[in-house]
Amino acid sequence: MARRPRTRINRRTFLRWSAGAALAIPLVGCAEDDPVEPFVDRPEDETVFPLGLHAGAMRSDSAMLWTRCVDRRPLILRLWPGAAPLDAQPAVEVDVEPDDGGFCAPRVGGLPPGEWWRYAFYDEGRGVRSAFGRFRTALAPGSRAPLRVGATACTAYSRNPFPALNITADAGCDLFCHLGDMVYNDAAFTAAEYAAGWERTHRLPGYRALLGSTGSYFTWDDHEFFDNSDLHAPDVDLARVAIAKDAWYRYLAVEHREEPGAGALADDRVHWQSYRWGETAEFFVLDSRLERRPETRDAEDIYLGELQMQWLLEGLSASPCHFKVLLNSVPIADLPRLWLIDDRWTEYPTQRERLLNHVVDEALDNVWFLAGDFHVSAVWRVEAAGPRSAMWEILCGPAGSAPSARLAIAEHVPEQFFPPGRIDFAQGEHAATVLDFDPDANRVRAVFTRAADGEVLYDEALVAAEVADG
Repeated sequence: MARRPRTRINRRTFLRWSAGAALAIPLVGCAEDDPVEPFVDRPEDETVFPLGLHAGAMRSDSAMLWTRCVDRRPLILRLWPGAAPLDAQPAVEVDVEPDDGGFCAPRVGGLPPGEWWRYAFYDEGRGVRSAFGRFRTALAPGSRAPLRVGATACTAYSRNPFPALNITADAGCDLFCHLGDMVYNDAAFTAAEYAAGWERTHRLPGYRALLGSTGSYFTWDDHEFFDNSDLHAPDVDLARVAIAKDAWYRYLAVEHREEPGAGALADDRVHWQSYRWGETAEFFVLDSRLERRPETRDAEDIYLGELQMQWLLEGLSASPCHFKVLLNSVPIADLPRLWLIDDRWTEYPTQRERLLNHVVDEALDNVWFLAGDFHVSAVWRVEAAGPRSAMWEILCGPAGSAPSARLAIAEHVPEQFFPPGRIDFAQGEHAATVLDFDPDANRVRAVFTRAADGEVLYDEALVAAEVADG
């Protein structure tokens, strides 16, 4: 039997369900009169696809689609435009060969911009499929449509089941951002132990619901590897770091590339990248954890490697987008020292000044920072006064972390922790974070919803142009 081509596009179905947007798609090898086998759906089987599925690294014409199968049997990945009924002929089919561990994350290209897609992986040999997932391709160049973005950080498995993730899954987000500490693998040393941490996290209903509901961008913090106090020790175990990095790249739909001389721990694989959604927002996915060098803090400090820093500065200046959003695992705000953090941006003042001065000197409007790490939901200005006070930082989540020791101390000296006019909101309960970016209104609506009972804790429209007096 002849081997089928790797990707097949059903011209009639594609044109019907994408409302003409497919005119820009290269329909290679699929003439209008090509025979199409009738589509037959299959039942979902979680024993074959035990970890669900998700989309990541979305661009205006493509996305990476991830799952893990129990073995290396060949799969078919099928996609339907969002308006199509799931019993319709698929618009796109991709032949997929899982790797030795059953992982696969093909990038599917040639898709129209700004459209929703549904997809599933099929094991035709067994006659079963995965769950269905959804994602949206990034907006077309020039588009200025509003975007709804979900975000979180810090999900220690011992705190599951993470109802904040289910709230976010139901919020109708165009995309989701994870700011790090998705798994807490501090006690892992071997490849099997790191894999076990990721597997139990992917099996959680909250993550299955959220990651299947929309496409995602991910960055790491320390606990995907191990606690930062050991991660940056002089005698750090680079072999362990490499094992942890391998696991991260295998269990998530993330792009990576080799950047010789980038200076990241263990090797030169890096994931920092940017993704434009029309002219609404550009998301800069940073690595603000592995490239730092604590031993440099008394000199020309290094928080980001020079290649990443130069890429970031150039990217911010070149962005045509109304909102420039930095996905940054650790906060950059110049908070009082009582917040007790020795590895945030403020401990690397040379690079922090370089980045913030660049934003001010280049007159870059609407630079926003999303962060995690603190086990706190928060909205605060990057600095208390002056031009940098026009920039907001939003701490997302936490979805499942230990109570914040910082807020426990703050109860005793609140006036020192919460300077007037500086911190708009800060609380430590598990919460869902949803952000609406509206370029025409020039505002970001931030909504925090308490995970325990669904009560809205904060709902405000923020405007970057409002500079605090001081």
